[in-house]
Amino acid sequence: MGHTETVQRLLEAGANVNHQNKEGSTALLYAGWKGHSEVVKLLLGAGARDIPNKFGNTALSMARANNHNDVVQYLLQHQPK
Repeated sequence: MGHTETVQRLLEAGANVNHQNKEGSTALLYAGWKGHSEVVKLLLGAGARDIPNKFGNTALSMARANNHNDVVQYLLQHQPK
């Protein structure tokens, strides 16, 4: 099972799409950091917000820092207005 399928199953089971770990990082931040564009799309579609962690990092900043330009563009297009 891939990342997208795993995330889909967790969301279907009621997982909190904006859950933060002890550092304040979310699944969206990790997906942006690793360049998992399909997971980013899935999480945003489920209502994920680009919440900064305790270090000030966001999915957008991590995607930019790691040159995941497709993820950067998608995050920019789907920012709250």
